[in-house]
Amino acid sequence: MQKVEGIILKTSSFEESAHILHVLSKEFGLVSLVAKAYSSKLQRSYSPLLKIEAVVVQSEKELWKCKELVITQSYPSLRMSLDAIRLATHLIQEIYQIIPRRYAVETIYTLLDEHLSAFSTACSPYIIASSFLLKFFYLEGILAKIPTDSMEENSFFQRIFESPIEDLYCWEGTLESSKNMFRKITKNAKEGT
Repeated sequence: MQKVEGIILKTSSFEESAHILHVLSKEFGLVSLVAKAYSSKLQRSYSPLLKIEAVVVQSEKELWKCKELVITQSYPSLRMSLDAIRLATHLIQEIYQIIPRRYAVETIYTLLDEHLSAFSTACSPYIIASSFLLKFFYLEGILAKIPTDSMEENSFFQRIFESPIEDLYCWEGTLESSKNMFRKITKNAKEGT
């Protein structure tokens, strides 16, 4: 048995009383867990954007059996803003599409956890999402450099990329400039893949 810490990216029903949880784990990258409701600890519904700790039976099969599961963080303030939840959902969809199965990604896991927690304290959720995407796409080799239209825009992207997350909580830019930056990063990444 193995202990796994992770963030649920996607869920689906499985049989009558079970769920398949697609989890970005700190230890193993993207893994799929079967959480059956055979104990009171597993009798609940699970959703994306929950941080969990689980005890699993690790195997070569695609699905690992989950023996125990505890939610350690639900990011409650993230769920208070429709923009934040939409953006966080976009981030986890990008991860799910890009990260290979069972590929160790502790840096990306930590980056995601840090950014999901930051949504609640930031003035603009778009800045937090843009910061995550810039760093994630860079780490995955999708964007070596963000193509920009001007030196001013290049400086803007560089500042977001290099800033610690705490420096982005009270971003001085407008909401519209934050949205435009997020759109440009997403568009350029899709063209780069």
